[in-house]
Amino acid sequence: RKKFDEDALALRFSRYNIEMPHHYSLDTCAIAKKMLKKPIEVENHKLMTLCEYFGHDFNGYHQASVDTVAC
Repeated sequence: RKKFDEDALALRFSRYNIEMPHHYSLDTCAIAKKMLKKPIEVENHKLMTLCEYFGHDFNGYHQASVDTVAC
C-alpha cells in the first residue's frame, strides 16, 4: 500500500544519506475501493485481482517495475 511503499523508499534514501525528493503518489488500492464494489464487481482489491478484472496480463508479482505498470 501507499504508506508501506513510501516508508520503504524513505528508508532507502536515508540509508545512503540522500534527501528524499518531493513527489506525487497515488493510493491505487484506495481508488479501486471507491470505484469497484466487492463482491459485486470484484472479489477483493488486490493488484492481481484488479489486473484480471481489467484484462491486464500480470506476471512478476511484487517486482517494482511490474507493479508500477499494472497500477
